[in-house]
Amino acid sequence: MLKTKKESIDSIYYEYQSFREEKIFTGQNAIKQLTQKLQSQPDSISNYYNHELTEYFSSYFRILYETIKTCDDFINRTENINNFKYINILGATLTINELKILFFYSLIDKEIKKIAEKYSLFKSLSIDNLNMNENWELNHMLTSHAYEFSPQTFANNKQWIKYFTDLEKISLNLDPENLTKRLQLIYKFNFHKHRELEHSALYKFQTLDEMNSKIQENIEAIEAKNADFSHSIRNKNINEDNAEEMAEYLEDMQLLQQLNSIEINESLYYILIYHIDYKEFKNHQHEKIK
Repeated sequence: MLKTKKESIDSIYYEYQSFREEKIFTGQNAIKQLTQKLQSQPDSISNYYNHELTEYFSSYFRILYETIKTCDDFINRTENINNFKYINILGATLTINELKILFFYSLIDKEIKKIAEKYSLFKSLSIDNLNMNENWELNHMLTSHAYEFSPQTFANNKQWIKYFTDLEKISLNLDPENLTKRLQLIYKFNFHKHRELEHSALYKFQTLDEMNSKIQENIEAIEAKNADFSHSIRNKNINEDNAEEMAEYLEDMQLLQQLNSIEINESLYYILIYHIDYKEFKNHQHEKIK
């Protein structure tokens, strides 16, 4: 069966049109390219599934599923936990890119999802929000959806244990619209990240305390800047010559109002760093409780 799996991988063929150049990828290179393409389309997994995943991977997933199902049936018949080794052997043959493709396929195919959870197939996957580039949301494809699996799917992987522990701290009583506005302000002012090195393309997340400190610094800077002008307004010591200053002052006051409305707490912080759609997360958590 492992030989059949390898043959199914070798048969994967992917053409990619880049400007005037046509590139052809096969086997593991095709899987790598298709994984990268998936990660560039964060909001269209189901659409991607209906096209690329089905077109290029239907045979591969069918063989992989039958292989795992055969092992699963054998384990159930023998009731011998030592037979888990066959699943482990199969899991060891899966590359990181295969695991990522399987991760997203499992979100659509519930039978494969059950087996992935039962045998902790994603225990070797690393969490994907440790670094980010300018398009930082593209590095959060796994953390955006991992909550849809049971923690068992990732076994004792410490990164994912922390992830699920963090998600338990997200309140299910937040106002989605208010949350969205606050997130937009954080993105607007870049309170969520700092550059790893001065000339690097990589960024790191600010901690919760660092974000709140950064917001407070901005608030204090604006208040200090406008202190004298505020005094002039209170004493009515302004005239037409102050029109430009007044316009700038009003802009600053509007900015100050925005900054004071952000209020980054634990819930908002974990939604932010794991790039989670709060409405979908909330619905999923309520379904689990039922």
